[in-house]
Amino acid sequence: MEVENAEAILDEMSFDDAAKTREILQYPKYSAGGIMNTEFLAYEENTTVGQVLDDLNNNAEKYSDYQIQYIYLTSMTRQLM
Repeated sequence: MEVENAEAILDEMSFDDAAKTREILQYPKYSAGGIMNTEFLAYEENTTVGQVLDDLNNNAEKYSDYQIQYIYLTSMTRQLM
């Protein structure tokens, strides 16, 4: 894609989405960085499977715009990265 066309598309995106896309575009096209997915969910380590499923169901509309492939259990509070 021509740089001008890419910039035109980025200009139409939200600021946050454009910033994330520009970050990924810094990597070579066929490198791991160039094809990585930066969106994931993280829940506190003591969260049950039922609680995660409830959250996914209760927030399905919110999460539908994201391409979440991974869910992590961590010592941090649940957040969309």
